[in-house]
Amino acid sequence: MKNFDIDKLKIKDAHAWESFLNECARLVHREVYRWKGTESDFEEIMSELEAKVWKYLRSRPPDSWKNFGGWVWEITNNATNDYFKHKKRDEKRFIQFEDAQIINSEDEEDKFIQQEQKARVWKAIKYLEPRKQNVIILHYYRDLKHGEIASILHTTRNNVYQLHKRAKDELYRILKKL
Repeated sequence: MKNFDIDKLKIKDAHAWESFLNECARLVHREVYRWKGTESDFEEIMSELEAKVWKYLRSRPPDSWKNFGGWVWEITNNATNDYFKHKKRDEKRFIQFEDAQIINSEDEEDKFIQQEQKARVWKAIKYLEPRKQNVIILHYYRDLKHGEIASILHTTRNNVYQLHKRAKDELYRILKKL
């Protein structure tokens, strides 16, 4: 891990952040490749990592920045490992929205079941607050990435990531009740 000018990072100097994020991206790409992840996985991890680093810089005194590079390397590995462990767990417990979409089928019973499933998911989405609804619809039904959604909603990619995560958890609870 390269040495970075932490004072420039703390004031969000554009060149310093770009250099820092490029170095982090290299580490995250390696870990995502190891886990056989996708570009979407990479974006979500980078978003989470950026938020953690920014929070660290704002909340810690300068004397704790001595081993900043080691901390970043450790947090990068931990964030990636945690992301994929949670993703694996979520895949087991959460209904996939793509599966709820109607596909061409000759069997009328399959079509009916799929329509019921889709209606149930849409009903659950209506219980979410509007910002969470927008994130879910734009991500799963419009196939937009968190960065694209952030520009549409005029917010940060990390905020979209957090809204998406909370919306999925809330939808899971709602679907269990319906």
